[in-house]
Amino acid sequence: MKEEKNHLDIDLEFLDKKESPQVAPKQSGSGEQIAYAPRPVSTGYKWNRKNILIILGVIGLIIWAIASSSPSDTTTTATAPSSSTSNQTVQTGQYMCSQYDSDQADSLDPDLNGYKKQNLSNQKADLLTRSNALDAEKGQLESEYVDETDQSVIDAHNAQVDSYNYKLQKYQTDQQNWSDAVDAYNAAEKPHDDYLIQHCRPQ
Repeated sequence: MKEEKNHLDIDLEFLDKKESPQVAPKQSGSGEQIAYAPRPVSTGYKWNRKNILIILGVIGLIIWAIASSSPSDTTTTATAPSSSTSNQTVQTGQYMCSQYDSDQADSLDPDLNGYKKQNLSNQKADLLTRSNALDAEKGQLESEYVDETDQSVIDAHNAQVDSYNYKLQKYQTDQQNWSDAVDAYNAAEKPHDDYLIQHCRPQ
């Protein structure tokens, strides 16, 4: 309220100091001046100044009330949707969670976009295709007749066996690398999976 008084402290001294109008002396016919005594004129300035101060005070209070109530209204409006949103149930993988728990689980997921999981799935499909091809090639080599009296036939067969063994070794190395990558992925996903188990329900 102190600040309001400072803003409303208007210098109105000029209202009190305003002089009553002077009447010009009137000359008589004889050339002599007749002095007229000044008469005070009632202006009502005191009444007007009081009303002005009251009006300014009311306007200041209205402005202060509007300014002080605006931030709280904005805060209430901004925070209201969050409570209703957090109560919504959403699907997260194979679980049904509240929106809050779903967001918390997502923050623990190192592969939220699923790129790593998709890459591991693609590698698994490739390994399966190679495994089937190796099985077929092994069956063909084992059932193939080799004329042991013909060195060229023996050499060709041995070359096929060497090629098979090379592809088999490469497959086994890639398969082990894939298995290690799966273990690392599962370990990284464990906090996320554990949170879903503890805070959500299976679908």
